[in-house]
Amino acid sequence: MPRIRSGKKVKGSPGYEGIPTGDMRLVADVLGPDAARLLMLRLPKTPLYVPQPEEFKLWYIRTHFTGENVVDLANDLGLSHATVYRYIKKMYAVKVVDDSPRQMALL
Repeated sequence: MPRIRSGKKVKGSPGYEGIPTGDMRLVADVLGPDAARLLMLRLPKTPLYVPQPEEFKLWYIRTHFTGENVVDLANDLGLSHATVYRYIKKMYAVKVVDDSPRQMALL
C-alpha cells in the first residue's frame, strides 16, 4: 500500500473514483488509479511534462521495426512516415571505417 509524506498509508479504491478527467485519467490508465492518486497527493499543483527524446524514438524503432510496420511505428510515436524512414536510414547506415581508395591505381 503506498504511503504519503506523513507516512500514513493511502487506502486503495477500485476504479477511477476521485480521479478527474483529463491528464490524470491518462496517468491512471497507464500507471493505475492508485498511482495517480498518490501522484496527486505527493505532487499537488506540479505540472508534469513527459518528454519523448530522440534516443527513445530510435530505441523504440530499433526494437519494434519488422520491415513492414512503418505505419504502426509512425502512429505509435506520433511521427510522419517520412520521419520514421529517416530514423531507419540513420540506424542502418553503413559507415566506411578506413579511407583506402576504392579503385586501384592504373600505373
